[in-house]
Amino acid sequence: MPSIRIRLALLLAAILMCSATSAFADLPGPVGSNGGPGNGEYGDAGNLLPFGPTTMGTLSDMQIWAPPDLNPIDGFIKPDTGPYFQYQRLYWSLHQPSHALVGSSDPLAAGLSDNDNSFIHAGFVWGNVFDFGYMDDCGFGWNCSILKTNDQFSSLQEGTTNVGFINGAATPPTAQQLSFTANGGFLQLLNVTRMVGVELMKTWRYPQSQKNGSFWEMGVGARYFQLHDRFDVSQPNDIVAPLAEWDLGIDNNIVGPQIQFRYVNQREHWIFDGQFKFTAGANFANATEFGTTINTNVPPAPTTSFITHLDTITFAPLGELRLNESYQLTKNASITFGYTGLLMSGISRASRRIDYTLRNVAIGGTTGQDLGIINGAKNDHFFANGVNFGFQINR
Repeated sequence: MPSIRIRLALLLAAILMCSATSAFADLPGPVGSNGGPGNGEYGDAGNLLPFGPTTMGTLSDMQIWAPPDLNPIDGFIKPDTGPYFQYQRLYWSLHQPSHALVGSSDPLAAGLSDNDNSFIHAGFVWGNVFDFGYMDDCGFGWNCSILKTNDQFSSLQEGTTNVGFINGAATPPTAQQLSFTANGGFLQLLNVTRMVGVELMKTWRYPQSQKNGSFWEMGVGARYFQLHDRFDVSQPNDIVAPLAEWDLGIDNNIVGPQIQFRYVNQREHWIFDGQFKFTAGANFANATEFGTTINTNVPPAPTTSFITHLDTITFAPLGELRLNESYQLTKNASITFGYTGLLMSGISRASRRIDYTLRNVAIGGTTGQDLGIINGAKNDHFFANGVNFGFQINR
């Protein structure tokens, strides 16, 4: 079923790109600050081909430290052309996962677990976004954007806690409660979340409005976005060998075609910049769990390490909204501040995919027990939003 949805999404994206390309034939060709009729060097190919060639245009008008020309004699303030760069510092809140027990949710183990993942909060983290590219004087260009956030940490420390398991090695399966006591240390529950991504877009700029000087840009390209989520249970500083510990890390790797719309309107020094992006993505999630075996057999088996992998694919649509306000300091330099929101689905969160059903594994001549990964809880929603501020050159 997930593969069918992914194929339909990719087919829809391909139809969308072809439709957008065909639509360019019915629209007036993009024009730049010189008011030219379009990409004369490449003719209709420059207007119709979604990834056709573009020229760098002229850089003669780029004067970064010159005062801004806010009252041009030929009408509205013209948009910049040539290479550009934008840097924004982020302060975003990363959404917490839906509820899950630290222990088995099977009715057999009801009431045996003391903790859940509610200690994970939508905390704020710092990050960075770099945008760079160019727009030629005929209204064609390319844009590349790189995103990275710092790690978001959420933790809970306790001296003693109980965890309920299902002993899958028993016939029939039975519930079992284990008490994890920190001997001179503490029991730690830790969750780590971070984001990183890159996108590449071919962009088209359309003529300025004759009413207020605003203009639209459209972009078509591809995006890669990774949401890393890790959940760890351990007993650091324990003076006795720990009873057990486990760690599950999931890389949500979202890849797919993207379409973008950008609206810009300038009033003297103030510039409003609104962007919307949509990605029809496929999430190639890689889950890896490792830890030490749990000793419940009689007699107890010696402890050893284990590692488990599970790869899944889900449809993961992603939408992004950017609303920025800039203040133009010089002809080509501005300071920016604004808001960004990211919403996506088809995401896996580590604290919700640990399988607390114990399975026998061979350890020398005896057996121990390890944990698995749930092949479910793969379609969670994820929301990140916050403020951003920085500067831009010739944007």
